[in-house]
Formats: sequence, C-alpha cells, structure tokens
Amino acid sequence: MNPGYLTIFVVCTTVILLASGWKDVLLGEISRKAIFIFLSGWLFFSMFTVPFSLHMMRIQLNLTFLFLFVYCLVYLASLHHVVARMQMLLVALIICLIDFILQQAATLPLGTNVLLLSLVTICLQKGPKKQIFSLLLGLLCGNVLSIVTLHRTQPILLANQRLQDMWWLALLMTRALSILFKYILSSCKKAYMEWIKQ
Repeated sequence: MNPGYLTIFVVCTTVILLASGWKDVLLGEISRKAIFIFLSGWLFFSMFTVPFSLHMMRIQLNLTFLFLFVYCLVYLASLHHVVARMQMLLVALIICLIDFILQQAATLPLGTNVLLLSLVTICLQKGPKKQIFSLLLGLLCGNVLSIVTLHRTQPILLANQRLQDMWWLALLMTRALSILFKYILSSCKKAYMEWIKQ
C-alpha cells in the first residue's frame, strides 16, 4: 500500500467509530471539540510543505510537523507537576529510540513495528491523552533522529507519509489493545471474585 493511504483509511475508520458512539470508549475524557480541532489542524497543515536548507541538507518540512509539535508543547504546559512532565518526556524518548532502532533495522514490516510500539506504549502509559502524547512526540523525535543518519545530499521530508501512517495506525492499535486488555483483566477479576465466593 502506498504511503498515505493507510492514514486515510485509519482516520476514516476512527471518525466512523467516534460518530457511532465509541468516543468515550476509545478516547475517554477527550472532548469532541478537542478531537475536531486536532483532526482539522492535521488535515489543513498536511497540505503544505516548506522547503529549506540547513547545513548542506535539503529539508522539506510538512507543516503537520509544526502543528503536532505545538500540540505536544501545549499538552506538556497543561501538566502542573514537573515530575509528570519528566515522566511523559521519558516515555516519549523510549518510544523514539525504539522507533529509530526499528527504522535502522528495516527488516520488519510496518504492522510489526506498529504492534511493538503499541505494546510498549500500553506498558508505559495509561489513559488516552498520555498514550497519544507519548506516541506523537516519540515518533516525531524518531523522525528527526533518523534524518541525522541520512546522507547530507539526500532530500529529507519531516513528517512524511510513513510517519503519519505509523502514528495513526499505532494510535488505533494502542487504544484497541488497551480496551481489549482492560476487558480481559476485568473478566478475569470478576471470574476470580466469583470463584472466591463459592
């Protein structure tokens, strides 16, 4: 599948689920207004790319990168405790490094990479907001880190379609697996309590 089409498919699937009443299950306490602003901003800024040069490197900056980075800064600023901010940054850094290693290996298919990133995110973060932030900042930093290893004469695209495909698919998979694990844990707990009562 060509880069970009997976993003369109996942976004359409997510919008259908949200419109069908799955908002509280998938995204918890995140308001519909915030979801609308995020989707609108991502769609609008993804249409623009700004070329520039930096230290002999030709860079094409998709404005989605700036939009998502500003989103991360706003979310960090909304956290009141320094410890909470440091914890969020640490998890994002771990995801960044794992993404970078997977990119350099280049032996695993996209689905496997996304599954690994989703499982790491679920293990380290709980709740939709934290998971979204960790995946977003981690993949953005991984995108920047990966371009450092490229040849300086090779054109570089920040926030390319691969990044967007990975992020949307990882987000959907992370939330789906989180809900599944939560249901399994709840069922096991309920079965254990019934067994104790017998």
